[in-house]
Amino acid sequence: IEYAAPEQIEGLTLDRRTDVYALGCVLYECLAGRPPFERDAEVAVMHAHLTSPPPRLTEVRPDLPKELDRVVARAMAKSRDERFATTPELVDAAHAVLRRSSTTSHPVADRYEEPVAAISVDGSGEVGLPHGGPSLVLDLAVLACQLDRPLELRARGGELSHQ
Repeated sequence: IEYAAPEQIEGLTLDRRTDVYALGCVLYECLAGRPPFERDAEVAVMHAHLTSPPPRLTEVRPDLPKELDRVVARAMAKSRDERFATTPELVDAAHAVLRRSSTTSHPVADRYEEPVAAISVDGSGEVGLPHGGPSLVLDLAVLACQLDRPLELRARGGELSHQ
């Protein structure tokens, strides 16, 4: 539910742009340290995916470049026609912003002791994420989408997963 695109909730046909929405949610959570729509009930989360504008990363992380707000907003647009066409296009846009940014903090790495997280694609093994930051997470999430496999990110204090 945390990464469900509006068209998934509505029972419509899914396509690559559905994965773009989910990856936008994962990107937000990786950088903000929480899912984009935190609500008390699953139905409220679904309602937020359908009606609430994408949250601004810079409201939670003012140290991040404002351009990331636009990247996340486009990835999580309610209309799939307004989203990036593919997950690699989203990753390229996020990488471009991060490369131009002088931000050196890593939100996950700053909060947890080593290892920061374990990443598993389809349960086939884990890769430590010491300070790879958002770029590594994005690359692995795209790989998981391309392989049509679940991606699990586990960090002390919670678990994130993307399918």
